Amino acid sequence: MNENEFLNIIKDGSIKSWGSHSVLPSLVASQAILESGWGESELAKNANNLFGIKADSEWHGDVYAVDTKEFLNGEWTTVKANFRKYDDIGESIIDHANFFVENDFRRNNYKQLIGETDYKKAVKAILKPVADYSYATDPNYEDKIIKLIEQYKLYEWDNVAIGGNDMVEKIGSSHAGHGGAGRWTDPGAVGNGLQEATVAREINDKIIKLVGCKDTTDDRGTSVNGILANTVANINNSPSGYQISNHLNSFGSASATGVEVLYGDISDKPMAEKVSKAIADALGIANRGAKDGSWLYIANNSNWDKKVLLIEWGFISNPNDMKALKNNMDKAIQAMLKCFDYNVTVDTPTTNTDVANKRPRQAVETYWYGVDSPKYKLIKQYLKDNDLKHTEEKGEDGRIKIIVSSFNQDSDNKYKLEKYLSKNDMNFEVVLA
Repeated sequence: MNENEFLNIIKDGSIKSWGSHSVLPSLVASQAILESGWGESELAKNANNLFGIKADSEWHGDVYAVDTKEFLNGEWTTVKANFRKYDDIGESIIDHANFFVENDFRRNNYKQLIGETDYKKAVKAILKPVADYSYATDPNYEDKIIKLIEQYKLYEWDNVAIGGNDMVEKIGSSHAGHGGAGRWTDPGAVGNGLQEATVAREINDKIIKLVGCKDTTDDRGTSVNGILANTVANINNSPSGYQISNHLNSFGSASATGVEVLYGDISDKPMAEKVSKAIADALGIANRGAKDGSWLYIANNSNWDKKVLLIEWGFISNPNDMKALKNNMDKAIQAMLKCFDYNVTVDTPTTNTDVANKRPRQAVETYWYGVDSPKYKLIKQYLKDNDLKHTEEKGEDGRIKIIVSSFNQDSDNKYKLEKYLSKNDMNFEVVLA
């Protein structure tokens, strides 16, 4: 069992410990990790005992005897002891929370723990001198527990629990599927004159602009495997929460239609169902629902705190799906984001020429480049591919400044151009046209 699998197994039970006994999930999870060695200890494997809780007089269930180390009289000593044996890991987590309050002595001994919302204080509350009787004999126990909480961001489970188990996790990142270097290494599916990689980037750019989450799109990979590996690396360097992967479906027949959402972990199926319905309703096409995506590379290789949802925004092979997506893309994105409790409004561009002409117009200027510079060639190709009008100024030293105008200040094309220049380390400034 790897770390991600173990954390996924104990997450729900740990969070519920707050609701049932007011014990912080971060403490529960970190103790489970430390005491069981990520579920690999003999006690965890043979007795489902994650916390090293011994079978004292309060215990009337099955018992498992095993050698254990105790720090006694200033040195580590191996002793044989009886431990509680459980039917499953979930039962072990429930009993762990109950352990702190199951009799008058423990209720008094751990009274500073119950209801404590600061994880550092909660750790101290189970050890001497705050507690008269210490949970562990290891003199470094406190440091080890806090290190685990902070390394694996287990305090984020506390935020979910204290805020209510129905609190919706936000989007940590979003990316456009396929693509890679150039235009493109992997275009993805094609149909109706469209490339999946291009449409996915249009959707993704709008999501990033609206919610400000991290963009984990890969535009560097030179192979399908390289693109996937780069994307996962980007995801694992992103904030925890939902990681959105934007795609289009395809089928040999143009009759295949609808939206579907693949979830990386079964616990995220309800959100996948909610997102799929919201997008399908906004587009006015079929809702294909939530699908098991545990086989996805990005799901299998992303860290445990990354909740992967791969959205198929329609069939690129179906002209009606693509027409619906073109006409209702903003509406569908807004509906999707509302599933994560984002209150966003997508402005419909004005068609009134007089009003539009009164809005400030802007230009994007690059700094000077030589005509043989790789960056000069890159930007020229981008402008050509996106049909953007521009002018050039030649300096006395022969270098060129490119001026792209004229944009509305909130133009998507301007936003995309700025993003492209930044991603390729090209200096630029925005000026009034």
